[in-house]
Amino acid sequence: MTPTPGEYADSIEIRFDTDSSRQVFYTLDGSEPSMGSPVFKDSIRIEDDTVIRYFVVYRDGSRGSVQEAFYRIRMLAPVAGELRTVAQPPGGMYNQRVRVSLVAREGATIYFTMDGSDPTTDGDIYRSPLSMKVDGRIKFFAVDRDGSREPVREESYIFRLVDKLVDTTPPSASISPTPGEYRSGDLLRLAADEEADIYYTMDETEPTEDSTLYEGPFWLTDSTRLRFVAVDRGGNHSQLYEEFYSLDKEPSLSEAYPSTGLYTPPLEVQISVSDEGAKVHYTLNGTEPGEHSSVYAEPLVLRKDTVLKFFSIDSYGNREEVHEETYLFDDEAPVTVADPPGGEYVPPIRVTLDTEANARTHYSLDGYNPDTESPIYFSGFDFIRPATLKFFSMDRTGNLERIQTHRYTLVNCVWRKYARGIFLVPSVTDGKTFWMGTESGLALYRVGSGDRSFVGDTEGLLGSVVNDMIIDEAGDLWVATDKGLNRYRDGSGFINFTRDEGLPAREVLGLGVDRDGSIWAGTEKGAVRIKDGAVREKLTAKNGLPDDTVLSIAVDYAGNRWFGTRKGLAKYTPAGEWHIFTTESGMVDNEVRTVAVDSDWNTWVGTSKGVSVYDRENWKTYTKDDGIPGNGIVLIAPDPDGEVWVATSTGVARFSDGKWIEENQP
Repeated sequence: MTPTPGEYADSIEIRFDTDSSRQVFYTLDGSEPSMGSPVFKDSIRIEDDTVIRYFVVYRDGSRGSVQEAFYRIRMLAPVAGELRTVAQPPGGMYNQRVRVSLVAREGATIYFTMDGSDPTTDGDIYRSPLSMKVDGRIKFFAVDRDGSREPVREESYIFRLVDKLVDTTPPSASISPTPGEYRSGDLLRLAADEEADIYYTMDETEPTEDSTLYEGPFWLTDSTRLRFVAVDRGGNHSQLYEEFYSLDKEPSLSEAYPSTGLYTPPLEVQISVSDEGAKVHYTLNGTEPGEHSSVYAEPLVLRKDTVLKFFSIDSYGNREEVHEETYLFDDEAPVTVADPPGGEYVPPIRVTLDTEANARTHYSLDGYNPDTESPIYFSGFDFIRPATLKFFSMDRTGNLERIQTHRYTLVNCVWRKYARGIFLVPSVTDGKTFWMGTESGLALYRVGSGDRSFVGDTEGLLGSVVNDMIIDEAGDLWVATDKGLNRYRDGSGFINFTRDEGLPAREVLGLGVDRDGSIWAGTEKGAVRIKDGAVREKLTAKNGLPDDTVLSIAVDYAGNRWFGTRKGLAKYTPAGEWHIFTTESGMVDNEVRTVAVDSDWNTWVGTSKGVSVYDRENWKTYTKDDGIPGNGIVLIAPDPDGEVWVATSTGVARFSDGKWIEENQP
C-alpha cells in the first residue's frame, strides 16, 4: 500500500500494490470488509481522516486476514506561497477548553509563547496542539527553511461560562480492543463518553496533559503497558486507566514427519504446526515458498526424489523461517553375493556374504526359507559338513531381495569330487571315464560314447593285480598294484614308482590323497607320502603305526590321516600326534581292510567281521545281522548325499537314514 499510513497535510491518492494474481476488497468507513465490498481497481482519494480496512484474495481462492490502515489528513489553511502561520481554531470567546493547532507551510519552524511575551528563535518550538482553558494569548511566528521570517502574530482566547451550572463530573474513557480481544496487527482506539481529550503513555509513566494526545487509532509494535486519562472541556480528569497488551512475536513451529531420508515410494509426509489456526505454505520443487504458495491441507504423497520447503504463519502474522527436507527414494532390492558360491568343496571352507552398505542380511541353515525374524548375518560361516545356506538382504528402505539358496557339498580327501565305484574290485570314476581294476590290468569305460578298452603292461602299467585306485585333485589316476605305484596322466601315459623311487616295499596295498595334494601309499613295510614325484615322508610301527602293514588310507577334513593296518586303526594328526583304535576301543576287528570318512566326518572301517563306525566319541558295529549282505567287507565308499555304500564279498548295500538297504541291481 502506498503511501504508508500516517498523517498528511493534504489529500492523498492511495494505491494497493497488486497484480492479476490477487484482488483487494476494502471499506473506507471502518466496517468489516467482505466479498461484497468494493474491489480495488484504481487509486483511492482520501481527503478526511480515514480508516481503510481490507483483505487480499489470491488466485487459488485463499484469503488473507483483514488489515487496517489509518490516514490522518490535516488540511492547513495558510495562503499558498505565503509564509504565514494560522491558528486553528482562531482566537475568540469560548465556553470550554480548546486545543489550538499552529499551521505553517511545510518545512517551516514555528516559535510561540503563551505568557504574553514575544517569542524568539531561542524560545519554545511548536510541536503539538496547545491546550487553552483560561483566558490567554498565544504569540507565534514561523521561520522558513531559507531563513525568511514572518512577523509575530497573536491570537487571544477568552473563556466565559454560558451556563449557570459548572461541569464537575469527570469523563469516562475506554479502549478497544481490550487485551483479551487484541490480535497482533489490530489498531487500538481510545474513546471518552463525552467530548474530551485523551492523553496516554506507553513507557510505564503516568499520563498528564503534557503526554501524548490521542488523535486517532494506532498500532503496537511490542508488548506494552498502556496508561491513559481523559480531560473534558470543563477540565475534569477521569480516573487513570491501565491495560497491558502482550504481543505474540513467536511464530508457530512446523515440522514434517518423516524427515529427510531414503525411502521406498510411495511415502506419505505429514506437516504439523504448534499453534492451532496457523497455515503452512510449501513447495515441492526446491523453490522458496511464500504466502502465495500452496497451503498444506492433507498429507503429501511423494513418489520421486523431492525437496520439500515449508513455513508456517500464525493468525498474528508471525512467520517462521523456511524448513527444508529432502526425500530420496530407492525401490531396487539389494543384491547379496556368497563367496564362494554353492558347490562342491574340500572342507573346511569359509563362506562370506556381501551386500550393499546399510543393508541387513537374514539367513537360515536348516533348509527353511528365512524371514525378517531369522538370524542376521555378521561374519562368515565355517563349514566342515554339507550345508544348505539360504539368505536374503533388506536395505534400509525395506526393499527385499529374493531368497537365494546355496548348497555346499563337502567331500573328504578319500574320494573328493571323484567317487569310488561300488564293485567287488577296485574302481573309480572322474565323471568321464570309469576305471575298474582287475587281476590282469585296468578296464575302462568311456561315459557317453560307451567305448571300452583295456590297459596293461603294454600301455606302461606296472603290475597286473590292481589293489586300489584314486584320482587326485589334478585329475591324475593313481593305481596301486602288486608291483608298485602308477600315475596315469591323460595324454602323457604312465609314470611308475618302485623301491628304486623310495617305496618301502614292492606291492602297494592302499592309497589316500592328503589335503595338500600329496599321495599316501600303504605297503607291508609302512606308508609313504609322495609329493611332486618324490617320497617326502615314511611312517612305520617305529613312528607310531600299530603295524607296518598298511592296508587302507583315508584323510578327513581336519587333515587327520587314518591308516588301516592288520593290528588296528591309527589316526595321525597334523600336529604329529598318534591315536590308536583296536577291538579294545570298540572296533569289531583289528584288521582294517578299508577305511573311509563320510560327509558327517564319521570314520568307517571295513573288516572281515563287519563294519565299525566311529563318530569321534564312540564306536558302533554293523554286521550281517543288521542288514549288510555279508561280514567280509571289500570296500566302503560314502557319497556326497550322505549315504554310505559298502561292498562285501557277497553283495552291495547302502546305509541311508539309519537303515541298511541291499542293492540287488548290478
